[in-house]
Amino acid sequence: MLKQIKFILPLLVAVSIVVNPVYAWQLKPFETTYTATISNMPFDGQAIYSLTKKANIWYFKTLASIAIAQREENSSFEWDKGVIRPASYEFRQSGLKPKWVNLTFDWKKQFVKGYVKDKKHNDQVFFDLKYNILDQLSTQLALQQDIANGKKQMSYRVIEDDLIETYQFKVVANEVIETPIGKINAVKVERIRNENHNKRQTFIWFAKDWNYTVVQLYHLEKNGQEYIISLAQGSVNGKAIKGKE
Repeated sequence: MLKQIKFILPLLVAVSIVVNPVYAWQLKPFETTYTATISNMPFDGQAIYSLTKKANIWYFKTLASIAIAQREENSSFEWDKGVIRPASYEFRQSGLKPKWVNLTFDWKKQFVKGYVKDKKHNDQVFFDLKYNILDQLSTQLALQQDIANGKKQMSYRVIEDDLIETYQFKVVANEVIETPIGKINAVKVERIRNENHNKRQTFIWFAKDWNYTVVQLYHLEKNGQEYIISLAQGSVNGKAIKGKE
C-alpha cells in the first residue's frame, strides 16, 4: 500500500528538469492529507504532503504511514521560470521492506551521486546530468506545472533506484469528482505503461481551482486489487481547499 501511496502521488509519479517556455502557472506552498481504500475497504493509513520555501530553495516532503510501516520522502530543489532543478532527494521506508535512497545533484559538475540500499541493492549510484533528470517526488510538481500550462502528453526522465526510467502521462478528461471535502473540478491524467505492465492502471486527478493540486489517485494492480487515495483536507498558499456541495 505504501508503494502505491508513494506514487502520488507518486504517485504520484517521475522526472527531469522541466524546461517550459510558458510558465504562467506559479508554484505555491501547500499541505495535503490523503486517506485510502483498498478494494472498497477503508484502510487505516494516511499520507501527508507539504511544499514549503526557504530563501530560494523549495522543500517537498511526504510522510505515509500504516500500522506496520512508514515511508518518508524529501526533495529539495530550485524553481525558476518553469525550471525544476533538484538539489537533493531522500527516501526512507521501515517495516517488512526497509529501504533507503539518498541522492545529491551537482549541477556545476553535471552529475548525480548517491546510495541505494534494500533487499536487492546495496550500491553507490552515479548519473550524468547532461541529460535532464528529476527525482521521483518532484515529478508530481512537474505534472502540475505541465497540465496547468495546457500540455496533453508528458514525458520525464526519472531516477528510480539505480536506473533512469522514462515516465509517460497523458490528459484523458476533465471531470467533476466526489471527494471527502466535496465536489472538485479536476483534470484526469493517466500514466502510460509499456506492454510488460499493461494490466496495471494509474489515474491521477488534479484540482483545476486549487493550483492543480492532486486530489485523487486510482491504481489497479495486476492481481485486480484496487487502491483509491482521496484528499481528506488541505490548503494551498494558506487557503483551505474546499469542494462544492
